[in-house]
Amino acid sequence: MRKTVGLMLLTLIVLVQGGCQQGADFNNRAFATGLFVDRTKDGQVEMTLAFPLVNRLGVGLPGSSGSQTGKPFAGVTKIAPTLSEAAYAIQLDLSRRISWGHTRVVVIGQDYAKSGINDLLEWIVRLPSFHMQSYVLVAPGKARSILELTPVFERTAVEALLKILKQNIVLDTNILAFVSSSPYTDTAVSNLTVGNVKMISENNKRSPWVGTSGAVLFRNNRMVGSVNRDQAIALSLFSTPSPLDLYSVPKGKSNEIFSARLYETNTKIETKKDGEHIHFRLKVRGHAMLSQVKTPLNLFNRETLNSMDEKLSQRVKSLLDQAIRESREKEADVLGLGNYVEWRYPDYWGKIKNNWRQEYGKGVEIESDVKLEIKHRGEENNPIWMNEG
Repeated sequence: MRKTVGLMLLTLIVLVQGGCQQGADFNNRAFATGLFVDRTKDGQVEMTLAFPLVNRLGVGLPGSSGSQTGKPFAGVTKIAPTLSEAAYAIQLDLSRRISWGHTRVVVIGQDYAKSGINDLLEWIVRLPSFHMQSYVLVAPGKARSILELTPVFERTAVEALLKILKQNIVLDTNILAFVSSSPYTDTAVSNLTVGNVKMISENNKRSPWVGTSGAVLFRNNRMVGSVNRDQAIALSLFSTPSPLDLYSVPKGKSNEIFSARLYETNTKIETKKDGEHIHFRLKVRGHAMLSQVKTPLNLFNRETLNSMDEKLSQRVKSLLDQAIRESREKEADVLGLGNYVEWRYPDYWGKIKNNWRQEYGKGVEIESDVKLEIKHRGEENNPIWMNEG
């Protein structure tokens, strides 16, 4: 009996000590939630790490004592010749050890993106605890400036960016998309925009605000161009379409003006080889729900709905064509069409892969085929100011 009790006490002591050790380890770590990378004028790396300040995260919330005296996160910046040296310099100034396991957002400054991000990808891959699912964004100027945004709905700037990305209203490109892609295909990344606006939540003071403004095109991991917001949304149909995506049909000869959201979209990329010529068909099928109708249209009329279906399909097709045209001008195969050639025609791919980007730019034929049907007219049939009788 004494031996049993002694063994239980010994086991309890070991468990308690283990728990204390884990707690001590937690208290000695600084969790980097965001990585911001810029390039200086003299070609060095400027790295900024964002850390939540756990001693401030609960301050100012209902039920907490005390008032908020500072931001609940910190940004530490260092400049060095390489990423490793910049990270090491940051570590030397911290009282806790950097933990990369919670990094979920990587923001790249425009100058760094234009110079190429191969060094960044290689460095990240060598960090075993860095998540390959971390999102990638491009800032219009300095990546570090994104940390200055006012996180109205969230506690930190990184958390605000993360919530935007998780809604799938922008391209949610991650590190894995870069490192796992073929050497001959490319990637598109959501582009951020920064401004100063008067905000009611900040007592009408002008505060930094960050939003999205289309996508950046990467060729061989180097920024070479961009597409606008509407074109980026069209591209996202082939990656992560969102039920929040809105397409507006502008006023035409028929004076029809309306907006609609797509749902249940299906996409398919068809590849056909005719001799030495490659043809792609980008097929989009789906349903739509009217969001707003600004002209007196009789939505009970089948011909009217058919006309609206056609105009909505043409609008999405036009945006997709514009995005593809821009990517071809930059020879950036952001949809990975080269992969389809490799899968379907491996022997032919072996002959052209080294010149694939030039082939993508001018050699192949790309056709978009979009057919959408408006299934729901929203919470009303005709506009409320129009007699349905």
